[in-house]
Amino acid sequence: MIGALADGLFEAGTRCVEKPEIFPGRCGRDRVKTWFQHFALEAGMVAVDEEKWLGTRKNNPEIYGQLGSGEVGFPFRVEVDPVDRLLLAYFRGDPTYSGAELRVYRDSRGEEGAAVFLHKCDGTLEGYHTPGFYMAEKQQGFQRFFPRMKCHETDFSWRFLCDGSSLDAQFQLVDSSGTRIELEMTETTTPPDLKPLFLPFHAPAPAPSCFPILFLDKCRVLPVESGHLRILINGKERKGWELPLSKDRVYMGCYARKPALFSWNDESEGSLPFVGLMGLEGLGRGEETAALTYDLIGEEDHREIKGFRARRESHTLRFRFSPAIPDITCLREYAKVRGRFSVSLNEWPGLLAGEWDVQRTGKEIFLSFVPLHAWQPASGLKWVKTYRWLATVQPIERGIHLVETPRDRPEFLLSSRWERQ
Repeated sequence: MIGALADGLFEAGTRCVEKPEIFPGRCGRDRVKTWFQHFALEAGMVAVDEEKWLGTRKNNPEIYGQLGSGEVGFPFRVEVDPVDRLLLAYFRGDPTYSGAELRVYRDSRGEEGAAVFLHKCDGTLEGYHTPGFYMAEKQQGFQRFFPRMKCHETDFSWRFLCDGSSLDAQFQLVDSSGTRIELEMTETTTPPDLKPLFLPFHAPAPAPSCFPILFLDKCRVLPVESGHLRILINGKERKGWELPLSKDRVYMGCYARKPALFSWNDESEGSLPFVGLMGLEGLGRGEETAALTYDLIGEEDHREIKGFRARRESHTLRFRFSPAIPDITCLREYAKVRGRFSVSLNEWPGLLAGEWDVQRTGKEIFLSFVPLHAWQPASGLKWVKTYRWLATVQPIERGIHLVETPRDRPEFLLSSRWERQ
């Protein structure tokens, strides 16, 4: 979630204020680069040149030991948080809390719910969501991703109006200890073009449940001059952090009205899905699963996955593989294939890239994906390299049928997880 991202932004921003010399320049204004300047995407800010990174690799036909069924095992999954608007603000002077985040969710029927994430001074998070909201079903996943996070279902008042020309947002709630927390963020001056912001972000868990990718398509940092930020905790006002941005000052907070939070390959164990030319689009049209479109190549006996797209409303996340992911269930004994992948988002290419390998030993097929490059500020730890996705595919004994299979194709069990090195 954006709170984990913001922790890094907060640290970078405070370092800029305390030690502006870490960003050398000709004058003080050039040296003091704020957190938002370093994270706003601009043309050319990519992790890799996709064409050079991927190259033109192709699979050797000798990797296969048997004919395929015309379909190919598809071990990937992408879920999308149905978040419609969000805001984040950091403040100072409170012994318990250091920041707050408000999210508004909208389902396919147009019904809305809200969630508030409170950032505590001890580094933990506490979440609150409106009754009946889908987040009640996601608590276990959130707590695995943020091990010390607590979630609560409660009634609280909120408002979030953002039409591109103004902002009027607020919430009021009572936390689990009886503390009353109120936040109000407004801006009435028509803002300039809202900027996009993209990052996979750090998770403080040794085995996160997925690899999260956050994109804020219409994002705005709140200026002190034209914006208003008010935080009350038990009736006592807390001051928002202020930072220099060019000639103006801004709050260490932002809001976005076109966000997308993708979760790549959540931890799972179940039947391996198969896709073919008759099903190039599908495999997930639920509230939380992105609609997928597949790019398959090869002859009918061995389809291979050149790439796929995951779509949610106006956002499209695209994966490309070189060489194509082979027909993994038809690999010969001890076959091993290595390749590269890249990820782009909407018109932004090469934002994430890495390497993968697939090998078969006995009846088991092993897959590994390691992100190596991600767009992120010039200064900072390349923590994206610490992620590794591991999966095992093995045949299911006949007589135990999970799904109908064409041409008597055997069924396979897929077990996958993420780990941190």
